[in-house]
Amino acid sequence: MMNKTVRFSLMLVGWLLAFGAWAQSPPSSYEIVFDTPEPTNFDGVPGFGNNYPSSNTYNLRFGQRPPGDPPAVNARVQRFDYDGNTFTRVLPVGPGDTPFDRVVINRVNNSFVDYEKVTAFFCQPEELPGTVPSGTTVYFNCGYVDSMEALVNSFVLNRGSDNLFANDNSVTLNNIERVDMILDSGLGSVDPSLTGFLLMERGGNDNFKMAAITSLDENGEAASLGPLITADHVGNPGSVWGATELNIRSTVFQSVESGDEPLLRPSQNLSPQPIAGTYISYADLQIPPGQAVFGVALFPGDVDESMDLLGLAGVPLDTDGNSNSTGGLDFMAG
Repeated sequence: MMNKTVRFSLMLVGWLLAFGAWAQSPPSSYEIVFDTPEPTNFDGVPGFGNNYPSSNTYNLRFGQRPPGDPPAVNARVQRFDYDGNTFTRVLPVGPGDTPFDRVVINRVNNSFVDYEKVTAFFCQPEELPGTVPSGTTVYFNCGYVDSMEALVNSFVLNRGSDNLFANDNSVTLNNIERVDMILDSGLGSVDPSLTGFLLMERGGNDNFKMAAITSLDENGEAASLGPLITADHVGNPGSVWGATELNIRSTVFQSVESGDEPLLRPSQNLSPQPIAGTYISYADLQIPPGQAVFGVALFPGDVDESMDLLGLAGVPLDTDGNSNSTGGLDFMAG
C-alpha cells in the first residue's frame, strides 16, 4: 500500500497532520531543508559565566561560519512520516513564517529569577575549548533572535530554548511556568486523529505536560484549557521522540537583567545532540470532533490537575532543571 501524502498550510497552524494513539511510535524519515539566515554581529559582549567568564568579552557572529567554511544555514522540517502517512510543508519560507499567531510566556518569579530572562541555545559549528579566551570571535550557524517568544514561535531547528522550565538545580534557570502557543481564529477538526501539533526538542529525552487552549479572553489570552496530558518520555525516549538526522553542537546563552545591549550573553558549550520531534493529535488532547482549539499550553512535568493552571497560583517554583522528568525541556515549537 502506498503512503498517503497530506498537504497543509503552515501559515495557519504549523503542522496539520495525521496521528494515531499517542506514544505508539515516533515521527520518522524527516526531510530537513536549509535556508540562508541574515548575519548579525556583536562585538565586545561580556560572558555570562561558566565557559565564558563574565570578566571576558567576545565577538559574536550569528548566521555565519568561520572564513573558508560553507555558508551558515537555518534548518527546518520540510517533510516527515507518521503512522503510514507522509506530511509535507506546502508554503515556502518567507516573512511571517511562524507556526502560531503568537506565543505568550507566563512567568512567576522565584528565588533565582525575577525578570524576563531568556535562556537559549544556538548551533555552533566549531568545537571550542572548555574556557573560551577573552577576545575570541565565536560563530553560530543559525540566525539570531533575542526573545523566548521568537525562539518558540519558529520553524528553525538549530536554535531553541534551554531548560525552558528550570527553577532550580541547573546552570540555566528561569521563571517560566507556562508557554501558550496561540491560534487566534481557532481550528476544529472533523476527525481529531487527523489534526495536531509537531513539537521539537534538542536531545529528545525530556518530559513535559500540555493542554489544548479551548477559548481566549477579550485580550486574546488563554481563558480555558482542555485536560492536562503527560508526555512521559523518561526511560523510553524512543517511544514518542523521533530523532531527525540533524545533530548540533550548541552554545547556551542567558540574558542579564540590565546593562549594555545585547543582554543575551554566552554561557556554556554543549556536545553534539540530536534534534527530535514528537506529535500530539487533537485526540490525544481529548478534543472532540468540531471543537475549536486556539493553540496549546505547555507546562513543566511537576504540575497536576489540582493546581491553578491558568492563574498559576501555587504551582511549584522549585522545578528541577537537572531532571528529564520536570524542567529539562530544550524546546522549539517546530
